[in-house]
Amino acid sequence: MIAVVWCATIASILFSGVLYALIVTRLHRYHPVTWKNLGEPHVLLAASRQPTTIGAFLRNGKYRELGDRKLIRLAGGAKVAMLLTFLLFCLGVVLILIAMVQNPT
Repeated sequence: MIAVVWCATIASILFSGVLYALIVTRLHRYHPVTWKNLGEPHVLLAASRQPTTIGAFLRNGKYRELGDRKLIRLAGGAKVAMLLTFLLFCLGVVLILIAMVQNPT
């Protein structure tokens, strides 16, 4: 059970990464001013160049102001994927703690 939860967590992280890449690419191609204002995020350099900027952009709903339906769908999916990842991670930690309490070896 624990392995299934952790595999699902990893899959969710990968899916979130794909959505992030699609969002950054869409911003770069169709909304270059917004992309520049976000610090010109790059798909492959997300970890080193202001990764919280896109996260804040998604959380505060500013992407809706662009009126881009595809971007709105991608952002909604990314928000759900991030929440799912968090919940799966928490479930995995709880299952590990339960296993440690039941089998203290």
